Amino acid sequence: MSSTVGCGTTLARAPVPTASCSGRVLLPCRELPLFVRDVLRRRPTLRRPSGHLLLTAACTPTEVEGSASRQSSVDSNDLGVVKTYDVVALSNLCVDIVLEVPELPAADDGVRQQLLRELTAAKMVEDETWEVGGNANFMISAARLGMAVASIGHVNDDRFGKFMARVLEDEAVKHVERVPLPPAEEGVNAETLLCFVLVDPDSNHAFCSRYDFGPWPLLDHVEELPESSLQLLRDTRAVYVNGFCFDELRPDTVVTAMSAARSAGAAVFFDPGPRAWTMLEGERRRAMEGVLDSAS
Repeated sequence: MSSTVGCGTTLARAPVPTASCSGRVLLPCRELPLFVRDVLRRRPTLRRPSGHLLLTAACTPTEVEGSASRQSSVDSNDLGVVKTYDVVALSNLCVDIVLEVPELPAADDGVRQQLLRELTAAKMVEDETWEVGGNANFMISAARLGMAVASIGHVNDDRFGKFMARVLEDEAVKHVERVPLPPAEEGVNAETLLCFVLVDPDSNHAFCSRYDFGPWPLLDHVEELPESSLQLLRDTRAVYVNGFCFDELRPDTVVTAMSAARSAGAAVFFDPGPRAWTMLEGERRRAMEGVLDSAS
């Protein structure tokens, strides 16, 4: 099966990425963008939350015990403030469900919306077709590099959210700060986000999720991130955000969050991704420029 990122788009085949022992498909850690590795390599040493490990500037875990010289190394950011995390990913948490289909659906919103309703209503049983998606791929790769990783995003306590939480815990992601759920009457948007990955016999595939149809932003009830989330952004050396964030959160909420992180000395990495076309004008264009102003 080909490897792609995004929702609602049929993409050409791509080189097959590394598969983990659990069956989830992840990009090899070495494929972390060079500029990301370079910036993190140049930023100071960090003491990990467990107190048992230090992350050196070259991203190599080293035992604290018996290493006096390592204990005396710098463990703060450029402003001299000690940070708990190496990187925090904002938003875009979803569970991918891979389904084989005889043919991909027509590129018609009505057809795809009906398909999404049918798939969402189906009684799915957890199996090897379930994968964590979205920013979870970035977080797992970072954690496997030895980084202290956290996330701020929308995950419910439903079976998909529990699956997400279990996988991230198994992969040593330290913390997931949950964005507050909407009022009960808002219904489906309270559920953990699902993305159905439809694969035809020729390994072409398309994605189908709420990202494609809105209403946007999906978490319109979140006017601002709670103080606990903002504090997490102040307590990290770097923040990663991608273009799907604007489908979930209000643009001004994202800009405010990135500004808070940058003001606390964090490096900000922004990947517009396949949703870049939604940022050509209007509110999202202004928000993208605001995030880029904070980006490293």
